[in-house]
Amino acid sequence: MIAALKAEFRKLLTVRSTYIVTTLVLVLVVFIAGYVEGWRLTSSDLQMPTQFSSDVFGALSLSVFGAIVAILLMTHEYRYNTIMYSLTASNNRGKVLLAKIIAISIYALFLAVVIGILAPIMTNIGVHLHGHSLAPQTLHVANLAWRSLFYGWAYGMTGLLLAVLIRVQVGAIAALFLI
Repeated sequence: MIAALKAEFRKLLTVRSTYIVTTLVLVLVVFIAGYVEGWRLTSSDLQMPTQFSSDVFGALSLSVFGAIVAILLMTHEYRYNTIMYSLTASNNRGKVLLAKIIAISIYALFLAVVIGILAPIMTNIGVHLHGHSLAPQTLHVANLAWRSLFYGWAYGMTGLLLAVLIRVQVGAIAALFLI
């Protein structure tokens, strides 16, 4: 099982699309949270004590890109006909699927944590660069953390499920956006 996990993490970390999609997510979080949610806040939004919480939940919609990485991890093997190497390297196909589930789960949780931490920081920077200040914020950290982690993980598993069922890259991505 350890060999299958190492192989899946190697696949995840050696594909350029993982880095491109992750960088795109980070740039979008910086732009949306910093400019749209920070710089352009109205005076009534500046007085909301839950602005940071709403920024985190708003930015977590970008977890759809984690699902795209999951789809790409699975469907690249079908597209380039390397799935047989993965299946014959292990004595059990279930181990290969479990290794993919674990790899995507860790990536999706990592992406959700990064988005959840970066969004309020960029909002705060955007507000202060515009010369305003926010009202004192109330953060229910435990509630915010488990919801964010579950939301990011669920998106990753949805992408992996669609990739397993459809097996065609374009079809799985189209189904993800339709759902």
